[in-house]
Amino acid sequence: MAQTVRKLSFRTFLQRTLQNLSINDRTAPHQLAKELPENPRLLQPLCLYVALVYDPQQRTNLFRRFPSVGQEFARWPFLTLTGAALEQALDTMQDAENGYHKRWCSYVSVRDRQQADDHTKMLMHKRVRELQEQKHVSNYRIYHDLNLNPGNLNAWLTHQDCSKVSLSTARKTLNYLRQYNAP
Repeated sequence: MAQTVRKLSFRTFLQRTLQNLSINDRTAPHQLAKELPENPRLLQPLCLYVALVYDPQQRTNLFRRFPSVGQEFARWPFLTLTGAALEQALDTMQDAENGYHKRWCSYVSVRDRQQADDHTKMLMHKRVRELQEQKHVSNYRIYHDLNLNPGNLNAWLTHQDCSKVSLSTARKTLNYLRQYNAP
């Protein structure tokens, strides 16, 4: 049975980002807000996370204790949006210099990486099949010479199953065929 991989949510992406940026490996917004004076890089991802997760009362409490967060919210009106509305606002921003938009683009890049890799592997598959035909190279010759798993390589080459090979293996196969000279 095929295993379904859940798509990365913006909320989870922000949690991971905050944890990675935190000096003390924290994820609680109040704890992160305490770190802001020593770690200003936390401000934008923290504001996005608060906008996504906190209700208006929780935000007000946070703003009272940490005015710098409240000032940031006042500066950027889109931070008052929640959920899908916030994500749509970030997605449609035209200001490439906006750090919030950059954070959103980073998320989209990570979220869609597998789809982009699969597309690249399909393009490589097409070129590999063309080279195999031109140079008369069998699947056996490829996996034997490159010491690859025969089942996985055959699934990719015969059935176009991109999940069976890594991008690295696809590149390795394509480079091999480009340099291949019949003995």
